[in-house]
Amino acid sequence: MKNLALVFTMFTLSFLACPTFSQSNTFSVEAYKQFLETHQNMDGGELMQMHDAGTFLNHIPAQTQNVLYMDSIAIKYELTDYEKSLIEKNGFMVTERLKTTTLGDALRDIFYKDLPLFISTDAILHSLHFSYDKILKDVELGYIIPKLTDILDKLQKQIPALKTQYATQPEMTKSIEDVDLYIGLTNLLLTDKSDFTFSKNVSKADSLIEMIKSLGMEDVDLFSEHCRKYDFSQLKVRGHYTDEMQPKLGKYFQAMMWLGRTEFYLIPPRADTSSGCSQTKYDIQRQIIDALLLSKLMNFAGVQSSFDEIDGIIEFFVGKSDNVTLNNLVYLQDKLQITDPSELLDLSRVNDFQNELKKNEFAYQRILSQVLVNNGVDSIVPASSFLLLGQRFIVDSYVFSQVVYDRINYNGSFIRRMLPNSLDVLFALGNNASAQLLQNELEQYHY
Repeated sequence: MKNLALVFTMFTLSFLACPTFSQSNTFSVEAYKQFLETHQNMDGGELMQMHDAGTFLNHIPAQTQNVLYMDSIAIKYELTDYEKSLIEKNGFMVTERLKTTTLGDALRDIFYKDLPLFISTDAILHSLHFSYDKILKDVELGYIIPKLTDILDKLQKQIPALKTQYATQPEMTKSIEDVDLYIGLTNLLLTDKSDFTFSKNVSKADSLIEMIKSLGMEDVDLFSEHCRKYDFSQLKVRGHYTDEMQPKLGKYFQAMMWLGRTEFYLIPPRADTSSGCSQTKYDIQRQIIDALLLSKLMNFAGVQSSFDEIDGIIEFFVGKSDNVTLNNLVYLQDKLQITDPSELLDLSRVNDFQNELKKNEFAYQRILSQVLVNNGVDSIVPASSFLLLGQRFIVDSYVFSQVVYDRINYNGSFIRRMLPNSLDVLFALGNNASAQLLQNELEQYHY
């Protein structure tokens, strides 16, 4: 048994160390955009012709009297006459009467009843995803959560030093307060305690906690004098993070979602501003300084390498960040010879920073994950944003985001398809037959 455990541990470590298991990097967003441009007004029929899946029978002729072990199945599952008629008609049937809690329970029951079993692709994929989820959960509990807790503690303890360093530059105070709130709230979500350097941030954090509990859409003044829309429903704990035996997982989830969705705008988004939620150049200047201060705080606290380890693990399990990262900020500072965040108090240096940022591919988010309003003329362009542990780029998520409003432009007009279909991702991943089931939507929405 010990040998078996050792083999499993070695396999797990090998799995984690091997880059070939990570998400494929062969998907080209530029090639995808070029294809969309050249096929912008393609209709559903042309799409299905390009990806012809052939024809299918409208039913499976079943001859249950000749099926091996059919009598055993009928006896051991006590099939009703109606259930037998469905099998006779369709070749299969789905029943709520015989449902199990998990796939494993169903397989175990079939094994104990000594019945034949067809191993389908989804059964294999279920095992793969179940194992993935279990490994990720173990890594989070055993490594990431303790490491992140230590990082946040060290960052918070260095904020007073940051405050002292800029004591003679009162223009920097708001940005230091922003950093204190950002790190302090993360710590509060993760550990239920936080030692804010600025007392005013205690009430701000309490207010944000109430918004998180409400799980609603709010207009919040975050790191600026003007509001932004924030969808707090995204912080609703879900998946394996709801494990009641491990409450720290739920706290970790909310802390990571706060870090992953709370943006520091470096270039504002292109969207409708008539609602009053818009950012001025001074708001953006402040948030650029915030981002650079966070980078500096990492060095103050000596936690950059620990942070990189966490980011690397998440990148392996999920994907690369779809936003400007700490390493990107370091690159920009070196390129522009910025030696201190306070240099960005000069708006001309802000312009230099933004102009250099625009030259780089990492400036642009490929997946829109925030609430922005279309102005009716141009498609929304997400902000160029810095996040410590931002949302990750995943191919199927990207494709989903491209088949809804306002990414569908047919004959010069935006098409209001507000929600994707789960079949969209099946088609995007190569299941041509799924397009036949999407035919009505393809004809209605021209996507």
